[in-house]
Amino acid sequence: MREVGGPLVSVPGRLVAVFASGETWILVARDRVEKVGPEGRHVLHKAPGRVISAAARAEDGWLALWHDDGTLQWIDSTGREKHRFKLPVPQGTSLGPQARPGRRVLGPLLASNRVAEFTDDGTEVDSVAVETPMAVRRLANGQRIVATPRGIILLDAEGRYMRRVPLNGLPSGIDVR
Repeated sequence: MREVGGPLVSVPGRLVAVFASGETWILVARDRVEKVGPEGRHVLHKAPGRVISAAARAEDGWLALWHDDGTLQWIDSTGREKHRFKLPVPQGTSLGPQARPGRRVLGPLLASNRVAEFTDDGTEVDSVAVETPMAVRRLANGQRIVATPRGIILLDAEGRYMRRVPLNGLPSGIDVR
């Protein structure tokens, strides 16, 4: 039994993202992806010589890993690479992108002031201008929620501005259900 207040798990270096499913966790660090659960802990994927800057998990357990050189890599739940393509260098937060159905990824492109959705081969299929996007999520009804330094912005399904909720701080990520 774990002591109250003690660490449940520790990771050397910077932790990019944590995805939990019951008692099993997927830990994304800057150089690797680990699976931690009742059966133990093991490395699913290593990224030697590269830095994982952002990550998103699809509903089936696949991960989209956005590296600091702009490479977007899809790995399956066993850690095997399935797709790879180039995007702009990631900006914003480590929890900024969203894995979408059909192996699409929706990501904030801070330097170009927009959010864009890409297919599994890197083809851009949708883009909306947003000032300084840091994280983005698409809702089931097609609306998008975008985290920016000036607040959370809600866009309709066509990408039109609906409203802004001001924040007194910098968002580090967002999630929707």
